[in-house]
Amino acid sequence: MNKRFVLKFAKYMSLYFLITTTLAIIGFIVFVYLSSKPSHISQLDNIELELYPPYSPQRVEVPKPILELAKQNEADVYVTKLNGEIVYPHDIHANIKSRLIKNAYQSHSIKYKYGTEHYYFVFIYRQGENPNIVNGKEIDVHKLLESMRSNGLNPYEFNINNGHLTFYANSGVDQTDSGLMQKQVQAIFLSWVAIFIANIVSILIISWLIARRLSQPLFYYSRWIQNLSKGKLHQPDARIKNRERTRQTYEELDDAIFTLNKQLVKDRFYHDQIQYYKTKWISQISHDLKSPLTSIYGFSKLVRGATETDQQHLKLISEKADYIREVIDNLSAQFKFETEQMAHHRESFEIQSTVERVISTLGFEKITTVFNFSKEMTFYGNKLYFERMLFNLINNSLDHNAINPNIHLAFKLDDTHLKIDYKDDGKGLPSYKLDELIQKSYTSKKDKSEHGIGLSIIKDAVKFHQGELTLVPSQKGAHFKIHLPTQTQ
Repeated sequence: MNKRFVLKFAKYMSLYFLITTTLAIIGFIVFVYLSSKPSHISQLDNIELELYPPYSPQRVEVPKPILELAKQNEADVYVTKLNGEIVYPHDIHANIKSRLIKNAYQSHSIKYKYGTEHYYFVFIYRQGENPNIVNGKEIDVHKLLESMRSNGLNPYEFNINNGHLTFYANSGVDQTDSGLMQKQVQAIFLSWVAIFIANIVSILIISWLIARRLSQPLFYYSRWIQNLSKGKLHQPDARIKNRERTRQTYEELDDAIFTLNKQLVKDRFYHDQIQYYKTKWISQISHDLKSPLTSIYGFSKLVRGATETDQQHLKLISEKADYIREVIDNLSAQFKFETEQMAHHRESFEIQSTVERVISTLGFEKITTVFNFSKEMTFYGNKLYFERMLFNLINNSLDHNAINPNIHLAFKLDDTHLKIDYKDDGKGLPSYKLDELIQKSYTSKKDKSEHGIGLSIIKDAVKFHQGELTLVPSQKGAHFKIHLPTQTQ
């Protein structure tokens, strides 16, 4: 059992390890992504505009290779003067300031010389974060363009905090916008919090699974033992999805309680049989002793003296007393023989009361019985075999269904046969023939999922009475028909 529990715990711990490892990998990927996410645009930073010859000295143009590269990266291209006035595209007559403020995180500039003038080449990506800046009128557009430069050392860097954009002198170190940094740190923090919560949830789920898988069967066995202590000699409803896996995990415990249940039922039936034969034996003793005791009593009254006639009477009394002693000895020996030969004994017994006593002995309440004859009707056969047959029919239904099924028993008696129709609404039997099902059980007796062991006892009881046992095909549950020939004593 220790090895099985070690394997089970190893399985659940492996599942937990897999979940936590997956969460850790996801967290690491998110962390790397967020920490490496750039705060400024960098895909067009390395363009050297001086290498591209101008199309015309009269007005500013942008070379086609740069426009194609910007199109591929989904960026809008502008050329401005130092004061932010847009000179390219030629159809726009405005200042670049408002566009830069709206797209501060997606904008970048390159300062270059075109002819004798200095310009800014500006590219703005169409997708990304858009900060909400409330102090746009106070912002110097030249400083803003300088803070967004990618070539050379920026004299300024910008910072956005609570909607206010401010500038600070560049110390020579590449500094990231603190507002965006704060958002990245916050996102990373929230990601790790989410992973931590997911880890806690996975621990709770794994703990619940372990508790359910390992403790629920123990509660089932506890209810079974309580049933036995109350005289209900049957297993309770399992309410466990995989009953066979439970039996494999708690094999020794299941076998012990199952064997105890069987032994208690066997002892109960044996005790009832002993009581039955004991009653018969006492009745027989009373009958056999009645006649000689009457003679002893009568002759003793005639004894008055020691005459020859009295001597004869006394001799007769002595003979009768010896006869009584022999009768008692014979009856004792006969009782022992009869109790040892119960399996081969035939007698007439009341059918209905015997059936009701078997059901009462098991203590199972979900059984309905129908009799088409009066309560006093009897059957001539072996009472022990008959009771065992009924017990194993019912016990098979209880033993091989996780939820105890409803059972229906119908008895019909005619001139030739006692007909028994047995049904339950459980999971039913596999599609074997009856003989194959019984034989399968003999070759794998430890497999309690099969009905064969109980069926072999039922078949032996039917065979003893020279009857017929039939397994009726059924879409739901097990269905048997038993025909026992009626015989006279």
